[in-house]
Amino acid sequence: MIHLIALALVVILSVGLSSAHATTPPDSEPVVRVIVEIPERFASDDLYLAGSINAWRPDDPGFRFVVTDPDQPARRTLDLPISRLGDTDLQFKMTRGSWDTVESDSQYRNIPNRLMPSRSWSALPAGAIHEVRLTVPAFMDAQDAAARRSTVVGTLETFEFTSEVLGNSRTVRVWLPQQYGRELEAKFPVLYMHDGQNCFDEATSAFGEEWKIDEAMTEMIEAGSVPPMIVVGIDNAGADRSYEYNAPSAVFGSRQPYGDRYVTMLVDELMPHIAERYRVLGGAEHTSLGGSSFGGNITMLAAMQRPGVFGRLLIESPAVPVVGPQFLEEILEFGRGNRWTPEIEGFTGSVFLAMGTRETSNDTYNRRLVKLMGELAEAFDGERVRVVVEEGATHNERAWSARFPDAMRFLFERKTDENSD
Repeated sequence: MIHLIALALVVILSVGLSSAHATTPPDSEPVVRVIVEIPERFASDDLYLAGSINAWRPDDPGFRFVVTDPDQPARRTLDLPISRLGDTDLQFKMTRGSWDTVESDSQYRNIPNRLMPSRSWSALPAGAIHEVRLTVPAFMDAQDAAARRSTVVGTLETFEFTSEVLGNSRTVRVWLPQQYGRELEAKFPVLYMHDGQNCFDEATSAFGEEWKIDEAMTEMIEAGSVPPMIVVGIDNAGADRSYEYNAPSAVFGSRQPYGDRYVTMLVDELMPHIAERYRVLGGAEHTSLGGSSFGGNITMLAAMQRPGVFGRLLIESPAVPVVGPQFLEEILEFGRGNRWTPEIEGFTGSVFLAMGTRETSNDTYNRRLVKLMGELAEAFDGERVRVVVEEGATHNERAWSARFPDAMRFLFERKTDENSD
């Protein structure tokens, strides 16, 4: 948002910073003034900053740009007092109020997150205004609908699902293997994936790139690398993605996350609905869960809150450091005394955990992320687990798509010694 997001730890594009400083009265707090030029055709639309400063909320009224010159409505300004910025680098993008309207390059392709380094404001004197001038060439939704052709391979069914627990609705996307239409009495394993709009189709992906799960599954099933299975992509909730995909202990933004309720929705509402609607096999050995970034966070939370439900976990680029230290401590504590996946007669669960070495453009932060993988590996000690730190890989659907086939082959391979990888 999310890839999203979501969304929080994607490759970062540095912005050009103006070297000029205006001044306000000497007793005023220093300010970073972000000035953005957007295409004229969107001059009547609202513009927002969504980033690490506000939990990546795409329509945060506290970060809405304003028009300061009525004769130039396509030029927008947002003043950020340094007390709001804190002492860490700011990662962000501009939107027109949702992740469907996130900024893009001129060819309507996803761009990396922008980066405003903390050194830009850390030494500002009282009363200074530091200007950052940016240009948005296009927005993702502006591409002609006909030009955003579907890239779906195989059968993909969609329906709207309403949750009483969360009090909202979302699209659910169900990919069916070819065998589903031929073997009419057969039941199939199921893989649940978060950020469903980014799983199968470039035309629906928030960032113009997708996991290509449909292409990969078609090829692997035909090759016999994995069994025929159903993949359920659960769309994220847009502006609420960050809050649905994180534990209540997470600290960011102005609201408390409620990932526990999302897990309840998934296990107690959606999964029974899928079982009624499709021919799925029951039991942990036939039920898997995966996601990336905050989607990786909620995958781990679901495994902790509902042990024994999911037999295989796919965790890509988990955004654990973004949400404060408590969630990491909960992960480590759970790992010290519990199994993440079940070990039952004839079946031992497995975990694929991966991250790149260039998740962000901040080398110091990247080293911290690599260290995190070591800590998570300890938390998963005792599981059948594969930990991958891919040199040079970044934080986006392209990287996750590239690793997906290997992840699935590992998670579903049949070995005599289930504890080896």
